[in-house]
Amino acid sequence: MPLQVAPVCLQVDDKGFVFDPEKKLWLPPINVKQLEIFNDFHRYLLVHGPRKSGKTFGIIHKVIRHAFDVKGAMIAIVTKTIKNAKAAGVWVVLERFLKIWEATCPGFRILEGPKTAGDSKMSFVRIRNRHGTTSEIQCHSLEHSAEVEAKFKGPAYSMFWLSELDQYCDEHAFDIFCDALRMWPDVSYKEHQIICDCNPPDSGTVNWIHDKWFKFKDAEPKPGEDDDGTLRESLHRILVTLDDNPQLDPKERKDLEARYKIRKNLFNRFVKGLWEMDITDGHFSDVWNEDIHVVGKADGLAADWEVMVPTNTCTELICGWDIGEMKSHSFHIMEKLTMEDVATKRLIVSFRILDELVVVKTYVSVEQFVQAALEKMIHWENWQKKRNNITLHWRHWSDTSAFDKRASADRSDAAIAYAASNGKIMLQGAPKYRDSNKDKVNLIWQFLHAKRLHVSAQCFKTRTMFAMLRADPKSAASRYIKRDDHKHPFDSLSYPIMAEAPVDMFKNAEVDIAAKDASPRPVFAGF
Repeated sequence: MPLQVAPVCLQVDDKGFVFDPEKKLWLPPINVKQLEIFNDFHRYLLVHGPRKSGKTFGIIHKVIRHAFDVKGAMIAIVTKTIKNAKAAGVWVVLERFLKIWEATCPGFRILEGPKTAGDSKMSFVRIRNRHGTTSEIQCHSLEHSAEVEAKFKGPAYSMFWLSELDQYCDEHAFDIFCDALRMWPDVSYKEHQIICDCNPPDSGTVNWIHDKWFKFKDAEPKPGEDDDGTLRESLHRILVTLDDNPQLDPKERKDLEARYKIRKNLFNRFVKGLWEMDITDGHFSDVWNEDIHVVGKADGLAADWEVMVPTNTCTELICGWDIGEMKSHSFHIMEKLTMEDVATKRLIVSFRILDELVVVKTYVSVEQFVQAALEKMIHWENWQKKRNNITLHWRHWSDTSAFDKRASADRSDAAIAYAASNGKIMLQGAPKYRDSNKDKVNLIWQFLHAKRLHVSAQCFKTRTMFAMLRADPKSAASRYIKRDDHKHPFDSLSYPIMAEAPVDMFKNAEVDIAAKDASPRPVFAGF
């Protein structure tokens, strides 16, 4: 019998599975929460919650249902790597569930596969759907979001399942997936669907997934923005918790709770399924405090923000630059203050981060980025001139690699920035040497500890960086810092601080942050 949402009275058996006592409606072995996923047809569905809650099983049955219900369906299951899917992953579970469907669902038949194509090495399975035509389920990998256009911009699909999308997918990649839902006229608009799943990420609510499915979804529409509510209505989220999984062995749940009970952040994420930032393992987790280091307020409308501004005697601002290859750039504007320490009578410096411009995994040319940064510079020039009648001067610091000639442009980034700004931006090279990343982390840690580094509230990327910057022990190439979205704002912020602070503050310091020694870190000369 065809699958359908029928007005039947369902019951739950002693194993926690839903069934129709009158046997009018066939259902696979799913529990109550998985049935909610099974019967959800929102165009963009996010299924979130902790591990072992049963999310994956519910989604796999939903994927098979789509293949059976939709005429000529084309489905792509996307994971970070094929190994993730096949090493006891989602593809292995799919193969097992397909056998259950073929054995028990009337009319369901596997035509070909599951197997791997010899030419493309793509795993797929073809089934006979209830319309008498063929539907196909494919398995794809997307290790880096930048690959999405090459892999998915051309083909057309009726469904995507983006498994653990926080591991590889950014908002631009998600938009490409949305554009690839286009199997009309054979598949109607309402039959197309993207299912996303994830565990609460360690970034908590500071990420594009939460912004889209929580903040945007729950916010009141702004004038001129999605006025008819189409996009908001298309977005839907389903929270699946451990309490929703009656098939979870009680001993396994107790073991899970016991392992994470000591660490509150991990317990909230992995047991309760809460979107909570985990800064426990960060380079600055023991010193970063938003109540101390963040100045101003940037909640609500931008017009209501309270932000940090140059002091009324400021005549010079300092900029930090980290220019990447077209897709990741970062820029900071800061003010350097020099004062006398009351106790030691020494001159000490402090820094105030006034503004930021961070572009990550988005194709922006160096010229475009320089122009956008120049607009911020002009904004602060006008502000200081109007408020205090002071003409600002600028000093710019970057990595020394900015002076290396790019093969693609036959010019260096420093030369491109100079030309794009009509000579206004002249980069200088900050010190760089073996293990300089470690010294930069230690130096900034000391500034935070001494409360001599403050950040304006609207510098959201910078604030997240301080909370999330981590080491990557699995990659020797990372040189002490994990190469992720947070490294770029760290670099552009640290270059001018490293250059403007006396070298003897940090060059010979020996601090092993990775050891997480409970004893106080040594203070560099000058503090």
